[in-house]
Amino acid sequence: MAPKWEYQVEIVGNFWRGARAEDIQRLLMQAAEDGWEPVELTPMQNSSRIMLVLRRATEAGSRRRREKTWP
Repeated sequence: MAPKWEYQVEIVGNFWRGARAEDIQRLLMQAAEDGWEPVELTPMQNSSRIMLVLRRATEAGSRRRREKTWP
């Protein structure tokens, strides 16, 4: 049976300061501790921010949303 996925979208960077490599790395490391894996990393059009899409497998039959422990 194929796994069911839940997704999380995070925006890294802000209007004044774009996304820094250290910020992206920190977010990815913290997310990985909770079982998230990156699916896509996309620069946002006309912006210095980056959109990061993460996913993790849900427990069989469970559609309950789990809390994240990172920003």
